[in-house]
Amino acid sequence: MYLMFYLRLPFIYNSKYDFTSSKHWVVHLACMCHSFHYIKRILETLFVHRISHGTMPLRNIFKNCGYYWCFAAWMAYYINHPLYTPAYYGEQQVKAGLYTFLLGTWLGFTVMTQCVPVAFFTVVGFIQMTIWAKGKHRGYVKEFKDYPTLRSSILPFVL
Repeated sequence: MYLMFYLRLPFIYNSKYDFTSSKHWVVHLACMCHSFHYIKRILETLFVHRISHGTMPLRNIFKNCGYYWCFAAWMAYYINHPLYTPAYYGEQQVKAGLYTFLLGTWLGFTVMTQCVPVAFFTVVGFIQMTIWAKGKHRGYVKEFKDYPTLRSSILPFVL
């Protein structure tokens, strides 16, 4: 379902966009992630669930297919639309985008491992990166008179 929109088949969008591809890397990454998820679900269905047994009753097949197909079409229509322009969070909203990215990865690692030392590492790292980011932010505000007032130092619209 998703790939029909990604490939921009003729009957979905305006004919001038038939079989064109997006210039945005996030569109291609979204397609890979979505496809990987579907491949995983298919393999799971083939090798883990037994249809018409306790793990996957037959009625769930129709419910699951409806759920995945409808949402896949809805998401894919917008993500792969020729006029789609993704919001780039980074240097537009946050001056120290690297620190924001690092914080996100360490938060993800903390949640994944559920390990107290990792959580402490993340908190201490966040504090230090916030100090650095605020310093950079103050420097930019002083140096550039037309510096955007809504730009944050490390967390978009917050800090």
